Amino acid sequence: MMIFEAKRLIYLAMPKTGSTAIESVLQPHADIAFRSPPRLKHATPRTIRNFNRLFKPIDPYEFELVVMMREPLSWLESWYRYRTRSDLDNHPHSTKHVSFEDFLIATCEKEPPAFAAIGSQHKFLCDTGTTPLAETIFPYEQLSSAMTYLNKRLGTHHKVSDVNKSPAICVDVSDDVLELIGQKRRQEIELYEEVAAGKYLPSDPSFNAAVSE
Repeated sequence: MMIFEAKRLIYLAMPKTGSTAIESVLQPHADIAFRSPPRLKHATPRTIRNFNRLFKPIDPYEFELVVMMREPLSWLESWYRYRTRSDLDNHPHSTKHVSFEDFLIATCEKEPPAFAAIGSQHKFLCDTGTTPLAETIFPYEQLSSAMTYLNKRLGTHHKVSDVNKSPAICVDVSDDVLELIGQKRRQEIELYEEVAAGKYLPSDPSFNAAVSE
């Protein structure tokens, strides 16, 4: 999470959505940047809105919240691959001992095991409601557009590259498991479809013109 007080903007770091690339270039411009602990580095919109003591005498509701969201299956696969890394060997969070399909099934449990306890993007963005608490949400595939907008808002001139626009195809996932994910993450999938359709993109015409250049 990065806070830009003068510009009344907060960038929220949704895990596994390219936030590190944006943070790496914008941190020098931030008034406050949380790199740890994880609950602050990856603070949710709800957490920000409740940070009254931290922000006094600044009203956190005066800040625009900007965040990225990723296609849900791609987001799950990224978590799975991240937890196969060698430094997690013999750790409860390691996924080396399970297949991707078993990992997906485990994430659907009411109380997932440690290796599958990753939460959801919908919960991050909406908390217990159905409407995002962040005003501006970019699809993960439009990382460069997000950077263009942040540059415009902050008066900076940085570049980041778009990621692969096509999520990796997981050929070892059965239709039954895909259906299970579709049921358990229905709200997240529907929210992502709205994000991908541009529902939460900036409406500023000058921004849209800059992105199309």
